[in-house]
Amino acid sequence: MKRSQGQVDAKSDELETKKMPPAKKPKRLYEPPTADELNELKETENLFKSNLFRLQMNELLQETSLKEHERKPYEIQLHNVKAALEDIQSKEEEIDLSSIGTGTVFEDEISVPICFKTCRNKGTFKLCPPTRVQVVGSFLLKTQAKFDANVDIAVEIPKECFGGRDHLNHLYTAKRAVYLAYVASHLKRKRDLFTDIKYVLLDSNPLRPCLQLKSGDCLLRIHPVIPEGVLKLVKLWPSKNNVRVEKFFKNSKKRDDAAIIATPAYNTSLLLDLSYERNLRILYESCSACLAMRDAILLVRVWLHQRRLSKGPGGFNGFIASMLIAYLFDKEKVNAMMSSYQIFRVVLQFLVDSDLSTQGISFVSYDDSEASHFPALDEFHQHFDVVFVDSSGLLNLCASMKKDNYLNIRHEAKLALSFLGDIAIDGFDALFLTPVNFTMKFDQFFYVPLAELKTLSRKKDMRDFILAEAGNWTAAWIDRILPPLLQGLGKRIRQMAHELHVQEEWDVSKSSPDFKKGNLSFGLLLDSDHAFSILDKGPPADDAQAVQFRKFWGDKSEMRRFQDGSILEAVLWPCENQADRRTICRRIVTYLVEKYGKLDGSSVLYVGDQLDPFVKTQTHGTGEEEIVAVFTAFESLTRDLRKLTDLPLVIQSLQGTSAVFRGTQVMPCGTARPVGKQLSADGHGSRILAPSDSCSPWCPSYKVVCHLEGSGKWPDDVDAMQRIKAAFHLKIADLTSEKCHLVAIPRQTSVSIVKDGFVFCLSVANDKEILLLRRSASLEKEESTTGADNLEMENVHRPLLTSTLRGVHMRFSAFALTARLAKRWISSQLLSFHISDECVELLVAHLFLSPAPYAVPGSGISGFQRFLYLLCHHNWNSTPLLVNLNDEFKKEDFDEIPSYFSSKRDELPAMFIATPRDKGRSIWTRNGPNPVILYRLVLLAREALKAFIIDDVSTGSFSLKQIFRPSLDDFDVIIRLKPSHLPRLLEAKGHHKQKHQKSRPIKSDTLPVFDFNPAVEYLTDLEDAYGDVAMFFHDLYGGALIAVVWKPTAVEPQAFKIGSVVSLMPQAKGKKEKLKAITPGKTKMIINKKAIIEDFKRLGEDLVDSIEIQKS
Repeated sequence: MKRSQGQVDAKSDELETKKMPPAKKPKRLYEPPTADELNELKETENLFKSNLFRLQMNELLQETSLKEHERKPYEIQLHNVKAALEDIQSKEEEIDLSSIGTGTVFEDEISVPICFKTCRNKGTFKLCPPTRVQVVGSFLLKTQAKFDANVDIAVEIPKECFGGRDHLNHLYTAKRAVYLAYVASHLKRKRDLFTDIKYVLLDSNPLRPCLQLKSGDCLLRIHPVIPEGVLKLVKLWPSKNNVRVEKFFKNSKKRDDAAIIATPAYNTSLLLDLSYERNLRILYESCSACLAMRDAILLVRVWLHQRRLSKGPGGFNGFIASMLIAYLFDKEKVNAMMSSYQIFRVVLQFLVDSDLSTQGISFVSYDDSEASHFPALDEFHQHFDVVFVDSSGLLNLCASMKKDNYLNIRHEAKLALSFLGDIAIDGFDALFLTPVNFTMKFDQFFYVPLAELKTLSRKKDMRDFILAEAGNWTAAWIDRILPPLLQGLGKRIRQMAHELHVQEEWDVSKSSPDFKKGNLSFGLLLDSDHAFSILDKGPPADDAQAVQFRKFWGDKSEMRRFQDGSILEAVLWPCENQADRRTICRRIVTYLVEKYGKLDGSSVLYVGDQLDPFVKTQTHGTGEEEIVAVFTAFESLTRDLRKLTDLPLVIQSLQGTSAVFRGTQVMPCGTARPVGKQLSADGHGSRILAPSDSCSPWCPSYKVVCHLEGSGKWPDDVDAMQRIKAAFHLKIADLTSEKCHLVAIPRQTSVSIVKDGFVFCLSVANDKEILLLRRSASLEKEESTTGADNLEMENVHRPLLTSTLRGVHMRFSAFALTARLAKRWISSQLLSFHISDECVELLVAHLFLSPAPYAVPGSGISGFQRFLYLLCHHNWNSTPLLVNLNDEFKKEDFDEIPSYFSSKRDELPAMFIATPRDKGRSIWTRNGPNPVILYRLVLLAREALKAFIIDDVSTGSFSLKQIFRPSLDDFDVIIRLKPSHLPRLLEAKGHHKQKHQKSRPIKSDTLPVFDFNPAVEYLTDLEDAYGDVAMFFHDLYGGALIAVVWKPTAVEPQAFKIGSVVSLMPQAKGKKEKLKAITPGKTKMIINKKAIIEDFKRLGEDLVDSIEIQKS
């Protein structure tokens, strides 16, 4: 049912002035619930996860909607603007249209807001005051959110300003821009009313600038609109051409009818200025009939805003969202009895289930007799990627939305529904509170400089695209490159989206921006099952589609025969290792941009593998092949050891516990190879390395826990238990050497075995030993408890965690690389000895097991960014981190663990991580990081995140090297180490290109020097001797220095105590004052920094190169 504008205004005035109902009398405490309250309780039980979720939703609506007192300033300014607009006087002289273009100045230094090249039109027109001024948009409907609060004012251009051919050749675009400048010149004289007047692009559309007025905190936007009956609507169908090519481009010939290009973007810009009143009426009627719709629109607006879906060209803005809900109400998919949350979920489900890129929707029913007066949906699909037609049957509300961004919206809706249905995820926080970052949302990205696209727009082969997009050369290039990208990447990606940031507002006295600054950003969400495949299979060679496949890929395509006998067209992307596989998408994008986008591939910045060099090994890969080699060797060793039947007890299981078995060792080494060293006998038949001036090459050992079959004969004494374990080590070593022909050297606590060049340290474990240690003598209770805890960590917790994280590694392909990058970054900041590897891996595992508000990371660079974000945005002081390994947390755990954490906060570690097997102790963080280290880690993560912001590709190359370089300004002392004594020096960034010494494989009877790192040994000595007065920092992976910070408590003067004078000296009150006597309890002592530094050098004799004192 249609209503006149007067009826709408009267109805809105009635709504504004409606009085609040009188307050109800307070209920008695035990009065039975009403029917509404019962319905509310039932809805909470059926729809919401908890009553808290409902309360959060209600609070969100209250906080985001404008209150009555907050609307008052806008209403006051509305009256001021209306009075000012009614005071506009006609211009006596007519405007010459031939002089209108980019950079044109109207009067009073007011520029004409024409952003792109338009046609030069002849003729004149006279400027007259607007015939009508009315409020439109969400402010009148009370569906506006605070974060985007403004008032839209429609100013109707008089009919006298129009001619019969204004729909042609950007004539209306020029008149609209001049009329906006005409209004701006009048309002600028009202300096007492407005503090700022700017031009703003409406929905980032260069064809539709509007005038933005600012007064205090109030924003008002003025939109020129077209009166009804001025333009012939049949001329604005999407297939019509209203911009002649010979008028738009110089030196272009007139085309015949068959070669004319439709101008759907230009036609839509005119239809939008005709649609304000009609669509406002639809929204008003829908909101009046369904009272919950206003709140539902607010919820959708907040969700779109937090997901970065509503801004930029082609965004799913609040107006489209409102119209979609009105459409669902019109089609009876939403009814008046639904709550706002129910409507919100219906909208999400509709976005997931429908596909407007193939089957558009329309307010118009095409079964009616009047359907012939409107273009069919198929005609819209020929010219637009996404189709949503309003009640006029002519305007596509999603005309500027591209297919990739629409599919991204559907992907986000699917994610939202999954978050709302998962008890392990705080759906409210993920959807409405946490803002989404574009670079963390996708796995790989590439950036195209707008300046390159501007240059490309001058080429003739771009003219049809530019004409179809009404002169918008950025949108024209997107139309050109998007189909090839989607086809070429195919199954390798789950999602792709683009984002454009341009200058959307400028002062009315300045000319329109040229839009050459900035980037066009594309994000790729990888499908880990197909993204790194080296082969793209096409159709059979004799199939009709083979011709199209060869045409698309060009010289990349070739016929290949496969094992099943089929002969197919295929494209091969050669790779030597896993690191090369991660560059396949980059190579595909570069090829397609050069072939179809006509851009030089070097001008496109692709971000995907920039972090790989920081985990690159000496074999020029990123370590995945070495990790696989260790696994293979361990599996072979396991088979060999299980054949040892002469042991008193049969080996039941072998469990690796080192990081390599979780796939997260930062720098996995190849097989052990002595470099330039001779072997000599040690007098006992063993083979050892001869002395040398340089350090042995780095060779790690891999820890393995061996469990034997159960037996009741294990002793009840700790010492006896340990001796029997040592006997087992001797026996295993003898049998391994005898039957497996492997090098096996026994020790009291383990046996070292060399298998395929890798060293495995195997230790026998028995759970009974932990119980015996806990029952040991009470005189050494603290020490015994520590020993039992350490043994339980090595024999129980670490093997269990290793097997669990190994499962995470097998499930998520990017987990291992992300964990390695995280540990490499922490070590580069000299903090690796203050945070355990397991702690970092659990943090990374949380990103994959609970990825909200994102999808699961599919690349190392995406996972690493989210790791940094987690560090600096999680509230470690008041919120525990729950890592839901194997989905073993129960529903009540998500309430009980935070409650326990709050009650015991002072007793728990600074960083508290709970797992299903460790809900209350946080065993992996109890020894660190302490509050000081955690605070520094948060600051470093916050600064590192800034390095991922790319404003303009043309300003230089993108590099992340700086975030892996520690700042030494905050340290008091720097101890420089001699490079010749650092076996891991080559792991440091920048040393990979050094010439390596030639090596030869180790002999079969040789046990290499393993786990020997002089820098770590020296650091351990420093911690043992001076850990109470200083903190020490070192980069484990090739660090050539140790940084020292004096502890504040140690630097402060303290009372003298007999027997406590180590590294202390009396504090003198003055420089010339001599200390006469030392009196216990009275004389103040301070640490003797000079003597301690001398001890540093003495402890590191032949290892320390120099010591720098940065702060006295």
